[in-house]
Amino acid sequence: MLVQDKKVNEIFETSEYSRFKMIKGNRKVEQPHVKNLVKKMRSNGWLKTSELTVNEKFEIIDGQHRYLAAQVVGIPVRYKVVKNSGIVEVRQSNQGSRNWTLKDHLPSYVSLGNQNYIDLSNFSKRFPSIKITDCMMLLSNSMSSPSREVFESGEWKVKNYDVAVTWANHIMSLKPFFDGYNRAIFVRGLIKVLATKPEFNFDEFYHKVKLRPKMLVPCGTTQQYIELIEEIYNYKRKITQKLNLRY
Repeated sequence: MLVQDKKVNEIFETSEYSRFKMIKGNRKVEQPHVKNLVKKMRSNGWLKTSELTVNEKFEIIDGQHRYLAAQVVGIPVRYKVVKNSGIVEVRQSNQGSRNWTLKDHLPSYVSLGNQNYIDLSNFSKRFPSIKITDCMMLLSNSMSSPSREVFESGEWKVKNYDVAVTWANHIMSLKPFFDGYNRAIFVRGLIKVLATKPEFNFDEFYHKVKLRPKMLVPCGTTQQYIELIEEIYNYKRKITQKLNLRY
């Protein structure tokens, strides 16, 4: 006996672009992507297997770039309505997606007032030469990198903003002496030292780097950088005062 399939959604088509709305918290529109879609639509029209997903308010849940491109070309858009959906569904549908990067999720949570993500946005603007993943570690005051799932869910937290600023300033102070000052494996090594060795005095380390900048050289791993930081820090220290930074 055949089971009759349940109809879930209907597909509609319209050229009334004004009825659609962008949803607050969605990722930033990438104009190069829109231009690429415009080029394809001028050649092939609207892809028959594609449609916008909107809620009952006609806020676009999925397909904002296709919607903008269709307006430029002047062709009808196809859409389906999924009621009671919003920005939560936008993020859930894009968690783990290659189309959304960490930088896409960040402004989404900033626009929704998540203070931890606002702090991250401000911090990354204050220290633009430090990679966003390293900014996250600095703000977490830990070498451990948060999982993508935690970040995308909006649950990532800042531990101590002031400590992160202090550590970031330490990193930036080394820029005149070392081209690799913002290299991820060096930043992580320094974070580990700062996070796990409270007896480590960065001012003393900086003083020795300033006197002998050629001692700070490129390494291949984070552990090698930690060993190098230890070597520089312990230079001319008494044996009883030498600090083990490796363990």
